[in-house]
Amino acid sequence: MTAAILPLEIDRDSCDYCKVAQERADYPLYRAQCRGCAVRSLACGPMFFQSGLDGSLSAPYRKALCGIFGDAWRQGHDLVKAEHARVKAARQQEVAS
Repeated sequence: MTAAILPLEIDRDSCDYCKVAQERADYPLYRAQCRGCAVRSLACGPMFFQSGLDGSLSAPYRKALCGIFGDAWRQGHDLVKAEHARVKAARQQEVAS
């Protein structure tokens, strides 16, 4: 039996963890009530990775997007892709330094 993903109660768009994560590519802390943290979590997580390998949005990933963004899940996916690109570039920058 699969657990249902309920909509998150998000009360902020960013937080202090988001600010630190802008400076550190693999910052490990996330706030449950923060949309920025939720986006970063998806962007660095296995559901997004698997969808990239498959070339399509997996059912679990889309369910997670709907849980965060509701009907605006497509725009949420665009935010996740942009965050993934940002983290990837930051990792490359850290390696080059």
